[in-house]
Amino acid sequence: MPQKSLIGVLEIAFTMFLFLTGTLLTIKNALELENDSWIVLLAVGLGGIILFLLYHTLWTINGDKSLYEILQLNLGRIIGKAIAIFYSLYFILICSKALTDFTNYVNSNLLYKTHPFFIKTSIFLIIIYTYLKGVEAFLRSSLIYGACIFLIILCIPLFVLISGDFHFEYTQPLFIGDLEKIWEVVPYLLTYPLGELVAFMILLPLLNKEGKKKIRKGAIIAIILYTLFTSFTAFLAIGVLHPKLASGFFYPFIMLIQEVSNFDFIERADLLVVFFILSTAYFKLSFLAYASARLIKDAFPANSKNIGIILIFTTLYFLPSYKDADFLNELIEGKSAIYFFHYSFQIYIPFFLLLLTLWKRRKREIFK
Repeated sequence: MPQKSLIGVLEIAFTMFLFLTGTLLTIKNALELENDSWIVLLAVGLGGIILFLLYHTLWTINGDKSLYEILQLNLGRIIGKAIAIFYSLYFILICSKALTDFTNYVNSNLLYKTHPFFIKTSIFLIIIYTYLKGVEAFLRSSLIYGACIFLIILCIPLFVLISGDFHFEYTQPLFIGDLEKIWEVVPYLLTYPLGELVAFMILLPLLNKEGKKKIRKGAIIAIILYTLFTSFTAFLAIGVLHPKLASGFFYPFIMLIQEVSNFDFIERADLLVVFFILSTAYFKLSFLAYASARLIKDAFPANSKNIGIILIFTTLYFLPSYKDADFLNELIEGKSAIYFFHYSFQIYIPFFLLLLTLWKRRKREIFK
């Protein structure tokens, strides 16, 4: 289905950056590596760039088509539609994971006397409202939010460094080199959230002519900024909280800020952190919900697409917490699931489609 070009590269790049930084647990997973964490995060960022180049190449060699059209073109109408539906369910599943994490954060840190039902319902209604307003308004708002987030990113490290609470000796040695542990943690860091950038194949066809030429550079810059931010934050968390203790906190980024005081004037910069987390989580949740609904709209005819969208949002709301359901928890967080579930949607299927497209192109050239 052809889609009208609406947006420029800045909107996509800012949305991508906010989407990546909306992942609350990335630094916690990395801090299990203690002193190695910040260096490993830099290496994982390189892997994220490679993944996006895979998605970008697949998109360009298929004539700048949407993910649904690429699946249809290469796998046929029936199989392509089936895989698109699975992608839609995958996006709504990881959106549900993010919604659970975000609800837990708000409930435990901000509104601890409020029942989680009301928090989750409020967030869900905001996601619905964002979807109804349309993707163009959502993407353009990323420029405003992105500018504010950049200011916060600049302020927080400055507060930490001038506070005197940073202990450089905690960061020594800079690299331990526990390769077995690194190999165990890296798949989590790569799939969550960098591998989730596959969802941006839904947005790429909406780029205007100029944006299509510059999106590769813009996306790489967004990934580099995210990588530098998470790596430096991990380094600061080690220096303030101690490498043995940092990974024990569910939200080490928040604990990092709470431990910092500046000249007995700024005791806690919690307000900045709250705005940061609320803004980035909003973009992550809203975009994943949009990506899932977009695929359903493409997969089903016009007379039934509204039913499909209602089912998708109903699934998002009523899907049980993955932390309370053994099957979902293993599917999302389990070690084997990383390689067979997440990698299938993030790496295996896109790479297979790329090889299939190249093979078909080569075949056409031979028989010309």
